Amino acid sequence: MNFIGFIFPPRCAVCRKVLPQGAEAELCSDCEKELPRITGPRCRICGRPMNGSFAMPWCADCAKGRPFERCFVPFRYKGAVRRLIVGAKYYGHPGRCRFLAGEIAAALGDFRPDAITYVPQSRSTDRSRGYNQTRLIARELGKRLNVPVRGVLRRKAGGLHQVGLTEARRKLNAKKLYLPGKERLSGTWLLVDDVTTTGATLDACCRILKGMGCERVFAAAAAVRMKGDTD
Repeated sequence: MNFIGFIFPPRCAVCRKVLPQGAEAELCSDCEKELPRITGPRCRICGRPMNGSFAMPWCADCAKGRPFERCFVPFRYKGAVRRLIVGAKYYGHPGRCRFLAGEIAAALGDFRPDAITYVPQSRSTDRSRGYNQTRLIARELGKRLNVPVRGVLRRKAGGLHQVGLTEARRKLNAKKLYLPGKERLSGTWLLVDDVTTTGATLDACCRILKGMGCERVFAAAAAVRMKGDTD
């Protein structure tokens, strides 16, 4: 063990338990077992878990049409993953974004976009928090995939936060909340968010990307929040 490793030993990204020296994993074995990975039937478009009795390969919401072709999402928003995201988002643990980006990268498989962007947050939140966790996830994902990351969307100042709104209000709010940048885009883009609930934010931002010139748009999120999962 070197001196730095002795003073600052590697710790589990969730429970902060000290990990063995040289361990490549970012979580301890207990927290790894607790990860709420999505298994079984899921919507082929938004990635949400579905009841196995569904005859169609997509959910009722996606049957109405989405501006993105597919959303890649590895986890439910609960348990260890909820603690990871809450810590990264609200409690000054941006390093946890590396783990979340790695899991999204694994969920992408062989898919490679031409460029990656992310859901923006307001300037006031940027200043108070010191970072945007979705931007950090996107940048780490870009490094892993060797794909450029560009911030091409803007968020209006003073808008309502999506957390706590009903599904109908989320959809209305998201349409007003995000704005396009000035540049013209092309090719296949991947939009990154930390958590998706109703898909309203992904829908709004992906429609803007299509309007900016993207031929194909995909989405990715670290987790999906279902009914019963805590915000």
